[in-house]
Amino acid sequence: MSLVKRHPLITFFVLTYALAWIIESPLVFLRDSVTDAQGLVLVMLASNVPSVLGIVLTAVVLGRGALRKLLGRLLIWRVNPLWYLVVVLGPVALAGGVVGLNTLLGGPALSLGMPILGVAFFLAFSIFPGSALGEEIGWRGYALPRLQAGRSALSASLLLAPIWALWHLPLWLTGKPTSTPTFYAAFVVSAIALSVILTWVYNSTGGAS
Repeated sequence: MSLVKRHPLITFFVLTYALAWIIESPLVFLRDSVTDAQGLVLVMLASNVPSVLGIVLTAVVLGRGALRKLLGRLLIWRVNPLWYLVVVLGPVALAGGVVGLNTLLGGPALSLGMPILGVAFFLAFSIFPGSALGEEIGWRGYALPRLQAGRSALSASLLLAPIWALWHLPLWLTGKPTSTPTFYAAFVVSAIALSVILTWVYNSTGGAS
């Protein structure tokens, strides 16, 4: 416990990687033995690891008051409507950029890989409090403020971006036709850009997660 309190950020990163990668390991090592439904469940579970750890570590390191403050950010919704537009259009534009860059680099054509109902469920889950499949309470709510202590917002964003991008690596080791190095390279570029955008939104909206 004393080690966690002395190194709360390192503890977060180590546990986030370890737990998420353990959950996603069947996707890498079992591959075709995992059904699409099972794979989706594993991805959703792994995606929530950063936020769960962010909540637990905030309670352990800083106590209940800090935990209430962290969770209270989920209720911040009275902000300039322009920020909602940035949050919606920013990722959409970057997703389009990923597809375009993947094509320019000679990657395979991409598809949704799921029925329309599945896409609707996936998107609904993505915008649930915590956003980005439950990641953001951890990455932006817990890690970002600590990275910004003594650093500029841009420096913190650029430091967090590769850690965030590498955390997604197991999804590119599944043997799927679209799990290619070129697509991952495009994803890393988009993650860097999105990290800067999300920091900008986070700081400008008073820490809304």
